[in-house]
Amino acid sequence: MKNKIALLEISTWKGISIDAQHFYGKIYYNDKDGDLKTEEITKNITEKEAICLNKKHGRKFGYKKGDKTKCFDTPDEVKKNAINWFIKNLLSKNVKYLINGRYAILEPQEIIFGKGKIIEKNNELAKRRESLTWEDNENEMEKIINEWKPIAKKIGVW
Repeated sequence: MKNKIALLEISTWKGISIDAQHFYGKIYYNDKDGDLKTEEITKNITEKEAICLNKKHGRKFGYKKGDKTKCFDTPDEVKKNAINWFIKNLLSKNVKYLINGRYAILEPQEIIFGKGKIIEKNNELAKRRESLTWEDNENEMEKIINEWKPIAKKIGVW
């Protein structure tokens, strides 16, 4: 499969579950055979984070600097670590763009890594789309989608 994109999906339980405070990231991509793969984004915890976690959860967990976690404090921290993982693991395999959004959504979504003028136009359309709803703005949404289709073909969405 010649898919040139990978998709980062950021999730959280904040606002849903009491005491939830973290964000999580998962990258979806197709391998060389076209099979869907996923990768949870992780980071190494700092000494300061290890101390905080041990205070919060108790020393029995024994968190220490360098332990892996999939918990991030902000969406931007997820994006930064996802971009690093993408560059190390997918960029050399002809995957050229990392999109921040939702899996299986055929609408413009923010490209957070890639090259070319196409990214600016794509992200402009994504921003316009985010400000609208299908229910209230069907004609404008159709216009955005039609403007985006050539970009989608070029980056490998279709």
